Amino acid sequence: MLKLSIVTPEKRIMIDAEVEDLVVPAEGGEIEILPDHTALMTTLLPGVLRYTLKNNGEKGRVSVSWGYCEVFNNGINILAETAERPEEIDIPREEADLKKWEEKLSAPNLEPLEIEDLQAKKERALVRIAIAKATH
Repeated sequence: MLKLSIVTPEKRIMIDAEVEDLVVPAEGGEIEILPDHTALMTTLLPGVLRYTLKNNGEKGRVSVSWGYCEVFNNGINILAETAERPEEIDIPREEADLKKWEEKLSAPNLEPLEIEDLQAKKERALVRIAIAKATH
């Protein structure tokens, strides 16, 4: 069994939830974490955390943006810039944001840092839309 905690600067998504497994969107690709996983610290990319609750086998998903994942002694700490459960996501708002980021990306003469920032915002909107639509 693993104990999973997911926190952001604004809220706690879950604290010490007992899970059977966890898949995280990491820098080098998805990482599956099972009981007795070796100690690990990795950077998270925008994507979907997937887990299975220990007590009832229920599958769960959380959309995350950039952050960190720390694994130690069957404990997992997720420290994310943002994290949202599917039911917290406003699909029309995310679709409007996605359109806005795409329009801004098509503007001429953008600086490299502006492009990187806009692409990250676009990716976050795409992930949020996908996770919200998958559960509706």
